[in-house]
Formats: sequence, structure tokens, C-alpha cells
Amino acid sequence: MDTVLERYPVGGGKLVPVDHSGPASYPAGGETLGAVNSITGLAVVGLGGIDAVLGGGSFTESGNYWVSTQQTGTGSRKTWKLVWFAVTYVSEVLTLTQVTATTNLSAETVRLVYVGR
Repeated sequence: MDTVLERYPVGGGKLVPVDHSGPASYPAGGETLGAVNSITGLAVVGLGGIDAVLGGGSFTESGNYWVSTQQTGTGSRKTWKLVWFAVTYVSEVLTLTQVTATTNLSAETVRLVYVGR
């Protein structure tokens, strides 16, 4: 679920910063964003497709999770995966563990910027 913060026109495209809430049920392999997945609400954020997702490699607002972005498609049908990792600190050492398919992340929020058209 995305909460649009603003929309910025850039050349023939747009930058759309959002607060992205995690899924209630995390799918194996990561959460899909892009033109082939209507659940992401691309029409709501005002994009016909996503060319890039900025903000990957960011911690969630709580600091309990770290989110990575991975491009999984090419051309005008690019899709993206948000891969979530649980964060633990032990003796000043950061450990990331990929989230499982049963994890509810709906209370977690990460700031992303979609670049699209």
C-alpha cells in the first residue's frame, strides 16, 4: 500500500515519493511492484509504469527491517521486487535475515521514490 507524498514532473516522466507499507502476507521471493501488478496501485500514484525505484537499501521507519529493490523485468514492462530483511544487532554487528512468506509487515513503512511515466 502506497501513500503518495507528492508528484514531481521531470522531463517526460514523474518522480513520485511514497510511504510504502509492507504487505499483510509477504510473498515468497519478495513483493512485486510494476505494470503487471494492479495491487501496487500504480494508477493511484499516477504512473503507467515504473522505470526505477529509489530508496532501496533503506531501513523501515521502525528500523526493524531493511528493504532492497531488484529489477525483474525489461523494456516498458519493468517490474520490481521489494525484498524485506529482518534486522538484528548483536554486539554492534548488523545481521540481515530475509523475511519468510508468513511475515505480516503491514505495520512497517519505508520511504521510496518511483520514477516513471
